[in-house]
Amino acid sequence: MVRFMSHEEAHDTAAMWAQTKASFMSWKELLTTENVAVQEMLRAGLVVACTNLACGSLFVIYFSSMILKEHMSDDEALLSTVIMGLVRVLVIMFIMRGLDRMGRRPLLLVSTFGLFLSCLWISCSFYLGWGKIAKATGFVLYMASYASGMGPVNCVYCTEIFPTKVRGKGFSLVIIASRTVGVTSTLGMPMLMVRSGVPVTFLLQAFINLILVALVFVYVVETRGRDPEMMEELFADVPKTQAPDPLDWKSWT
Repeated sequence: MVRFMSHEEAHDTAAMWAQTKASFMSWKELLTTENVAVQEMLRAGLVVACTNLACGSLFVIYFSSMILKEHMSDDEALLSTVIMGLVRVLVIMFIMRGLDRMGRRPLLLVSTFGLFLSCLWISCSFYLGWGKIAKATGFVLYMASYASGMGPVNCVYCTEIFPTKVRGKGFSLVIIASRTVGVTSTLGMPMLMVRSGVPVTFLLQAFINLILVALVFVYVVETRGRDPEMMEELFADVPKTQAPDPLDWKSWT
């Protein structure tokens, strides 16, 4: 650095870099932290990131056309898939225009509840033998629900809830967890569908999505208009409803 600045400037710059590096959390500090705000950030990030793939999004995207081909012609199945993609793009465009006005938490709640309803629709349509249009409509509704919040808001929320000292490692942690969930869902659901059929598979997915609605409701905090560097104060004020620890009998008394 001394080739481009004075010794004094180089010394000040090196000291600033050392101070900045020291302010970042290590992996050990992050995973064993007793900071309540950071714990709440991690919980919220894990819930949103894992819900993004636990809701069955990859399974539906990859296998919807194959499922529909068993109940309609190839051309009709292809048209349904095209409509799904078009609806997804249009809904995302609409949501991105109003994201800061509508807020993160309401969109995530509406999206996850819509995913529950659409999976229930798909299960009923196949179990009760509804027509081709009704079956395809279930997948279109699923894609619209996913695009209304869980799709576009996921990465926005998971990056802005962490302050600079935690952001890199925190975001990496929630992404690793979400991808693990995604692999499990993408491999497990097709096998369940072959074994138990479409109605049972989507009924199970609907039940999972209902649980995800509850998790989003409990753990996700609204962050609209908040400075990322002030998130620690926001999450420190989250009201706590501590449930008894099932491994500690004293906590039940």
